[in-house]
Amino acid sequence: MHKLLLILIALLFLEDFVPTGKLKLVPELISAMIFAFILLRAALYNIISIPPRYLILGVFILLHGLVGIMVNSVAPGTIVTGLRPYLRWLPLMLLPTVYQSPDSQFRNQLLLMLCFLLLQAPVTLYQRLIEYRDYGSGDMITGTLGVGGSGALSVLLLSGIAVLTAFYARSMISGAKLFMLVVILTLPTTINETKATFVLLPFAILVPYLFAGWQKINVAKLTSILTILAVLFGGYITLYNQFYKEQGVEANGEKSLWDNVARYLYGGREWTTDELIEEQRIGRNTILPEDPIGSKEGGGRIDKILMPIRTLSYDPVKLWVGLGFGNASTSTIGQFSGEFAIRIGEISGETTASFLLWETGLGGIALFLVLLGFLTYDAIRLSKLNDARGTLAAGWVGVMLIMIICVAYLNMFYFNALSYLWAYLSGHIIAWRFMMKKQPYALG
Repeated sequence: MHKLLLILIALLFLEDFVPTGKLKLVPELISAMIFAFILLRAALYNIISIPPRYLILGVFILLHGLVGIMVNSVAPGTIVTGLRPYLRWLPLMLLPTVYQSPDSQFRNQLLLMLCFLLLQAPVTLYQRLIEYRDYGSGDMITGTLGVGGSGALSVLLLSGIAVLTAFYARSMISGAKLFMLVVILTLPTTINETKATFVLLPFAILVPYLFAGWQKINVAKLTSILTILAVLFGGYITLYNQFYKEQGVEANGEKSLWDNVARYLYGGREWTTDELIEEQRIGRNTILPEDPIGSKEGGGRIDKILMPIRTLSYDPVKLWVGLGFGNASTSTIGQFSGEFAIRIGEISGETTASFLLWETGLGGIALFLVLLGFLTYDAIRLSKLNDARGTLAAGWVGVMLIMIICVAYLNMFYFNALSYLWAYLSGHIIAWRFMMKKQPYALG
């Protein structure tokens, strides 16, 4: 299993980087193999390390999804399309609950993840300075993650910074090593024009430090952390102004980073009833025309989250359960595309929030936030352990807060490197928390 996991980690970073695209489906194949292994191991040993609250939550999610499918009469092929984004990474979350690699192997897995994260710096520099030097946006600066992955790349890198900061707070790595690694990891997030970096960076550095150093705040280390944070903020603003300020003024009249961030988040886009009238009825008084809504037409991130709420609010049942799995998603197999995919498929999946609101409604996003809340709580509890697992958990508190914020920023389900690795390490948090409650001193 260890070798298979190492291969999977490498594929997650390279599947969209290899020009032929032949690796695209291999991670899903490996995920299916892992799921078969989980079923076999659970049947043989009759042990699964999952706290009951996760099982109860899983039942509620399953029932909620079934109600949404029945209410909307979703076609079988569309259901397959709708479930695929979730079923890809779920086996990785379940794997640690039935099998955990020995500590030495798990450490090697983490080191391989770090190596690929560090690789993003030279790749993004090449993309920014050579391959896409005449391109006025940072959207193409995606490292090895492929087209559209700039935001996911930044979240992965910031997550790596969060874990490293926790290890520094516990004196497991030196300050000089932390500074060098953090500068390398932050570089791609500045040159790919990821506005969210400015918001997420404090969570990636301050939160893990506070939770990892809960026993005693070291003034010298805290000063080092704040200095690193100030340097990174200064570097971000300098590099942004160097690469993107001129283009922003020309394209959108933006005079500063703040103007760009504000426009990116909220464009004030209000959809009138007339704009949503023609063929496909969603709510009692709302009908969608056939022409697709483009990304820019849909407005900023907040606009695209408000749109499904406003649209589905005419039907309280659909507002709660959504349009059903797959009904707002496109598929390479045309007949498997959702009923409303032509109109809203281009914008429905831009963020996790809008994606869940369209397909699972307010109830679906509430259940997902409960899952994130459970993981955050368990990471906080585990962070009190004075070992490597407790240290990783302290870093994971910062990662979870980043993921909660990113629900409104990007769609984590569309990027395998992000969703798979988040699921795999979160699965360890779930299993360790179960073991901690069953055997309180086993992990201490």
